[in-house]
Amino acid sequence: MEKTTLPTWCTSSPTRIGDGNHGKISADGWCTFCSVHLIVTLGRLWGSLLFEDRKYKLFENFCALVHATKIATMRSVTTMGAQEFEDTMISYLRGIGELFPSYELVPSHHVALHMKQLLCRFGPTHAWCCWVFERYNHTLQQIPTNGNFGMLHLSQCLVIICTFLTTNHRPARNNPFSAPLYESETKRDYLFPSS
Repeated sequence: MEKTTLPTWCTSSPTRIGDGNHGKISADGWCTFCSVHLIVTLGRLWGSLLFEDRKYKLFENFCALVHATKIATMRSVTTMGAQEFEDTMISYLRGIGELFPSYELVPSHHVALHMKQLLCRFGPTHAWCCWVFERYNHTLQQIPTNGNFGMLHLSQCLVIICTFLTTNHRPARNNPFSAPLYESETKRDYLFPSS
C-alpha cells in the first residue's frame, strides 16, 4: 500500500488499516482501500493460484463485489450497465453461498437484487442516495435545542420548513424519470447521460 501511487482525486486510506492509531476511516477511504489496495494486494497473493483453490475463489468473489459496486456508483447508467450490475451481484451472492454455506444472507443482499430496477427507474445512485438525508440530519443537528428534546420552538420549526423549501426538491409527479423506462435499446441506450 505504501508503494501504490494514487491519482490526486483518489482519497488515500491509512497504510495500516487494522491499527487503531489512524482514527475513523471515511467512506472514501474504505472505497479506496477495497477497490484499489485490496484488489492489488489480493491479486498479487491469490490471483495466480489454481481456479479450484479456495483463496482464488475468495479473490474472484471479492472482485465481483467491487465490480458491482463500481457499476452501481457510476455517474451515468445504461440499461446494459444495470443488467451487468444484476448479473455481477447474482454471481457475488452465489459465490457467498458456495464459499460460506452456513452464512445467511441479510436484507441488504436482497435489496441489492432490486438495484437494476432502481438504476433503470431513477438513474445514477449519486442523484438519489442517502446523502440528501444526511444533509438534513446535519441541518437538524445545528438547531439549538438547549437540551429540551421533543419540544421545538416555533422559530426552530420555521428554520426547518424554510430549509426544506429552499433546497432543490422535485416531487415525484414532476420527475421525468418516474415513468417506467423499459424502452428498447435501439431508441437510446443511455437513459441518464452524465451531467
